[in-house]
Amino acid sequence: METNIYKVYKNSQNLNGRLLLNTILLNALIISLNACDIWKASECQGQPSKAEEELMKSDDYTKEELYAYCDKGKAYVDCVNDKLKCCDLKLELRGSLKAHEKQLTKVAWKLGPYCAGLGASNVIRYKCRTTTRATTTTEPKSTKSTLAPCQIEKAGEECTHYLDGRVVFEESWNVYDKMEWCRDAIDYVNCATQFLINCNISNLKEDADQLQSFIDFVTKSANVHCPGGIKGCEDNVNDVRCKLGIRYFVGEYNLSGCERHFVNRMLLIVYILIYFFQNILIQI
Repeated sequence: METNIYKVYKNSQNLNGRLLLNTILLNALIISLNACDIWKASECQGQPSKAEEELMKSDDYTKEELYAYCDKGKAYVDCVNDKLKCCDLKLELRGSLKAHEKQLTKVAWKLGPYCAGLGASNVIRYKCRTTTRATTTTEPKSTKSTLAPCQIEKAGEECTHYLDGRVVFEESWNVYDKMEWCRDAIDYVNCATQFLINCNISNLKEDADQLQSFIDFVTKSANVHCPGGIKGCEDNVNDVRCKLGIRYFVGEYNLSGCERHFVNRMLLIVYILIYFFQNILIQI
């Protein structure tokens, strides 16, 4: 009886040993198939050049130039990720990997606005130490990049509410309405501009040109009437109108000495009344 139990125990030990050995061999095979070749990642070619960046920013490129730009960028991103494949399994390479990730992110900032699927959130895909490994290692590769679409209708749906019919800046508005229009103009231009990517090569070019003309009109109006212009005071702190603050909208900088004295007295009275009512509310 004891002999039979010993045989069963010995067989189970041998089986566990074989399973452990097979697991080790399988892991070694996976790593070998996804060999880390980090030292060759710097040899990958295809980063956007300065001239290509300027061409994209100018919005004066052809469809062929755009496809070439995206395909070249995609080839670079794929190359780097192939060379870095599973390098995250080697802890001693963490510092070098961080540097490569920063470089990929910088490239994504240049490609993302024009090339779909090449934004900063999805250009880093070399890692094996992840729960989604199966999806990253079996994903089929495409030889062509897709382009970020021109979305004129979406610009209307998501951005028009900022101006809400107040297209033209009115000098007759009160101080609050003027300040609100300036904030809304900045929000509108930033919102609408993001949907005008690649419109010069689509069948919506005529509509895109009309929208761009309207954006230009709002931009010029903001530059004339708003402190800091279309960038606002946070990005244009040297604008003298920003230093004037609310006094710019009150018009104090254009007043005569007597008028300025009157405005100052009125502002002082307003501040005193606010302080007085605040104290009453606190006591209540």
